[in-house]
Amino acid sequence: QSMIGYVPQEIFLTDSTIAENIAFGQKEETIDSDYLDYICKLCLIDEFTNELPNGVFSSVGETGVCLSGGQRLRQAASPSYSPRQHWGSRSSTLQERQ
Repeated sequence: QSMIGYVPQEIFLTDSTIAENIAFGQKEETIDSDYLDYICKLCLIDEFTNELPNGVFSSVGETGVCLSGGQRLRQAASPSYSPRQHWGSRSSTLQERQ
């Protein structure tokens, strides 16, 4: 069961940044930036965030309206690749990186 991820048919994204949606439920200042980069590469999110002026700090808009369908799907899949217990152990936080 620890090897199974779930991506729902209906995508739920909060009206916040890409980073906050990936690390769902974590405050921006506690997100491990190295692990976030790893998840972005794993889910191919970095392909479009690298082109955004604010990168992972870009807002997705209400229900992901600022993203294309494929981008929303990759964004929605990303939390299933990131075990919640990892977000607490961080090497450098997003706040330190800004």
